[in-house]
Amino acid sequence: MTTPKLNRQGKSIGEEIQLAPPREVEKDYDEASFVSDARAPEQAQLDVFTENIYMVTLCWGALLCGWNDGTIGPLLPRIQDHYHVGYTAVSILFICGTLGGIAGSFSIGWINMRLGFGKTLALVALIQSAVYAALSPAPPFPAMCACFAIMGYVMALAGATAQTFIACTPRNSSRNIGIWHVTYALGAFVAPLVSTQFAPLRRTWSFYFLISMGMALISLVLLGVVFRGKRKEDLVPSSGPATPEPPKVAVKTVYREILTRIFVLALAAFILVYVGIEISIGVAAEYLPESLLAGAIGFIEAFGRTGSAIFPFMTGEPFELPKSQIHKDDVLPLFQGAIASKYGVQVLQPIMVALMLAQMALWALAMYYKGTKRE
Repeated sequence: MTTPKLNRQGKSIGEEIQLAPPREVEKDYDEASFVSDARAPEQAQLDVFTENIYMVTLCWGALLCGWNDGTIGPLLPRIQDHYHVGYTAVSILFICGTLGGIAGSFSIGWINMRLGFGKTLALVALIQSAVYAALSPAPPFPAMCACFAIMGYVMALAGATAQTFIACTPRNSSRNIGIWHVTYALGAFVAPLVSTQFAPLRRTWSFYFLISMGMALISLVLLGVVFRGKRKEDLVPSSGPATPEPPKVAVKTVYREILTRIFVLALAAFILVYVGIEISIGVAAEYLPESLLAGAIGFIEAFGRTGSAIFPFMTGEPFELPKSQIHKDDVLPLFQGAIASKYGVQVLQPIMVALMLAQMALWALAMYYKGTKRE
């Protein structure tokens, strides 16, 4: 029989091991936080009051966008008289705005990824204020064209950034986007009525842009106070369980996906014709007799834009488009101005009818590919 080994105190080694008191192991984690993370609680919701504050601020920006687009029509005769240019030359203003808008549409993703929502809109409002200040003393015509190009660029940024933010709000995003568009139409309705009062003024007609500058400065203050330069993710917490951050996608991949969808292309062409018709009808009022022109052109254009306020509520929920702005096009007034100058104003009506038929065909094409896998 083997005798167990004893230590100096006379106890066996096995007995010492059994009688040794258990040691407490230090924890390098918090049990409560571990359980909480495992359960993945829902994040905080955006309260109704804050959401309404956001909406009011963005609607002021929409009002300014509509105000900008409804400004130029009544001032066209005065611009032609001041700069001694014809119908075709003055249409270059629309071309510059369109080119700026197209450039803005293709840079929206890049700018938002780097600056974020709050800083992008604040920069837009700052540039708007500077452009309106530059337009107020009636600069040379090339400088005015450059201002319209810059304004088209920032308007594309403003519209897309604001509507993307509204689409991400947790409550009534479809209705709120409709309200945003109605506010835009309100600005487009009021602006011609106001700019008409400046059109007869030979020396101070450009002071109208001081009003626009004041509105842009108010927008800058509102955006700074409400959003404080924050990103969308910091302002609108996602509802539901917290999910890991999705992998970043290259901007080229996003635009490739957008531009290869037939539905997006058809809808972009539809908007091109739709807004082109809208602006062309406003410009067509310029062909009124000289005795009626100064007083009537603003009312014609203003009431012509009232349909823009009704249309968003007639269409119901908007399309779930990719988060990129399809910029509206102002190219059509250039071609119509050139044709009307050569063949007379009577050619405008058949051109409008043909454009409306093209609009119907493009809408049917967009509806054919909407929500399907035919692409």
